[in-house]
Amino acid sequence: CSGLMIYAFAGAGVSLDHYSGYQYQSGRRVPLAQARRGDLLFWQTGGRIHHVALYLGDGTMVEAPYSGAKVRVTSVRYGGIAPYAVRLL
Repeated sequence: CSGLMIYAFAGAGVSLDHYSGYQYQSGRRVPLAQARRGDLLFWQTGGRIHHVALYLGDGTMVEAPYSGAKVRVTSVRYGGIAPYAVRLL
């Protein structure tokens, strides 16, 4: 999942670390209710970030659900989601 974000933002000239926990620290945090298209969404367990996806707007996101799985567009899952989105652009 973090690799997909590296690839997506490289096209805009933004360099990201290859770990979703570091990506959560990489930009400006905004409350989920203020998330905009292009913001990063994160999921956590016990306060530890373990997944990242790209918000597309209108309640949808693009993600690589796990290593080896196909990239997909899906509805945002709110269970376990971190309280902030991260805005890089």
